[in-house]
Amino acid sequence: MAKYDPRQIVVASIILQGGSYALFGAMSSVWGWYLLSIPLSTGGTIISVIVGPVLINTWFKKRNGLALGVLSAAGSLMGAVAQPVVAHLIEQNGWRAAYFTVGLASIAIVIPVALALLKRSPQAHGVEPLSSEVTFAAAAESVGDGQPRSVEDEGHPRTRRSKRIMRLQDKVAIITGGAGGIGRGISLAFAKEGARLAIVDIDAEAGAKTLAEVSEFTEAVFFDKDIAQVENVNEIVAETIKRFGRLDVLVNNAHASRQALFMDQTQEMFDLSFNTGFYPTVHFMRAGYEALKESQGSVINFASGAGLDGQPTQTSYAAAKEAIRAVSRVTANEWGVDGINVNLISPIALTEGVKAWSVASPDLYEKMLAGIPLRKVGDPEADIGRVAVFLASEDAKYIGDAAVGPDLLRAA
Repeated sequence: MAKYDPRQIVVASIILQGGSYALFGAMSSVWGWYLLSIPLSTGGTIISVIVGPVLINTWFKKRNGLALGVLSAAGSLMGAVAQPVVAHLIEQNGWRAAYFTVGLASIAIVIPVALALLKRSPQAHGVEPLSSEVTFAAAAESVGDGQPRSVEDEGHPRTRRSKRIMRLQDKVAIITGGAGGIGRGISLAFAKEGARLAIVDIDAEAGAKTLAEVSEFTEAVFFDKDIAQVENVNEIVAETIKRFGRLDVLVNNAHASRQALFMDQTQEMFDLSFNTGFYPTVHFMRAGYEALKESQGSVINFASGAGLDGQPTQTSYAAAKEAIRAVSRVTANEWGVDGINVNLISPIALTEGVKAWSVASPDLYEKMLAGIPLRKVGDPEADIGRVAVFLASEDAKYIGDAAVGPDLLRAA
């Protein structure tokens, strides 16, 4: 229920209630009243039992029980006030006119108020739920020129103890492969931290779904383009800068490959891996360099433990990832003087691809798990996405040429 816009639900419910109430005045048969009582009670139930609690649980992290009690008391108070008003109307104008007037008045008054005042979620408006744990002092300490800003500094609605820092507020990020798996996790994590997004993916259906999800929190655009073509890469970067006016973060996450033993690897397998992973990374970095230099932005590339460990069946994938690692280390040193920090994430996340691999190669999967100190794979948003948020934020501006991952304690 919480994924739907509460304003639309309230409008529909009020139309059911108010419309039924108004139609009571036109009924001459008791069966008509019985039938109209169904939409009347349905609308009331949706508002009082469903929409109200959902909104309270969304906007309150604490004391939501108290808020529910206040909601119930407010409903009772409104009923106590409305009853003598309706009785007076019936006495003055008759019961038909009274029902008709009250029904239409409720629609005319409540719908504009609901559209004006109700908000879908606090995150969609750049604030945190009421009674969140972030204090004003914590936010105030990090507000400054060039630093992450409190949501209040951007003119967002004030909420009690809700001065949460949006770590990527006003930053613009391109995320390749951003509609599925790790890319989707990063897109969601960035959106919830205030970044404006250009999501790139060849899966149009997944792209539309992810775009709808992140649009609850931020402004975003989706590019359904094949990044194996360099002209598409140049177009994506140019259109992103034209739309948002800048580029701060480049996340080169996209990569496709096929598994096979070394002697079974074909030229097509190598072409697939390099044309979807290595070359797009190079082309995006070259196309975005000037804008990243201007914003003193960040590049987040993706490596893998497949090359470091020499994982069987991963030849073309590991080769492309190690090439990306090499390019990242070189550009980290070349671009550092321009204020651009280049870092790597070497992730292990529970994506659909990893799930399929765990079934196809359970021994290799268990061996991989054994090499991770925490003995588990990460969540695309909560684990990988949060690391990417950190590397894209001002908190990581002194970090360059770093490789971050669950199995990289021994690797630089």
